Amino acid sequence: MPDPVEPVFESVNTIDQVSFARWVSARESWDPQRYELLNGRVVVMPPARFPHGAAAHLLGGAVYVAVESAGGKGFDSSQGFELATGDTVEPDISWISPERWASAGAKRGEFLRVAPDLVIEVLSPSTSVRDRGEKRGIYEAAGVRDYWLVDTARRSITVFTAGTHGFDAGRVYGRGEVVHSSVLVPLAIAVDRVCSD
Repeated sequence: MPDPVEPVFESVNTIDQVSFARWVSARESWDPQRYELLNGRVVVMPPARFPHGAAAHLLGGAVYVAVESAGGKGFDSSQGFELATGDTVEPDISWISPERWASAGAKRGEFLRVAPDLVIEVLSPSTSVRDRGEKRGIYEAAGVRDYWLVDTARRSITVFTAGTHGFDAGRVYGRGEVVHSSVLVPLAIAVDRVCSD
């Protein structure tokens, strides 16, 4: 039986980041859902299904170890980012370099107003099209330097690296290969480890 399509709900009307932050703050105490603001639309995402959480956990651990030697700040999907593009996102895993962090002006209790250097999204049926298209464009325009798409079903990791004219075409890593980050230099992870059942 094929995987059921996970519904994703989007708002009909558009709002700005200030209205979005106010709306999310009013819901935090009673609402367990995850929300993003993409091109002015509020997008509600369902809880992840296996093996999404296991893959994100392994990737988060690898980023944690790399950050211990490289510095900067690593985050899981609970961290929101208000990007200069007008979008507010919650990547599965992200990292901000020491240089960007120094100029981030982080304020306790608010979304971070800086683009991460590294963003990792673990694909699921409900997010795959958006992560490959709309969010890829948002991250590229915001200045993300390394964007990884982890496809546990296909057992692959696609890495987009920013150049002078935005992201490259992306390189797909498959079984038996190891992915190295071009921005978080100590980070290296085997596709087989992340994409196992």
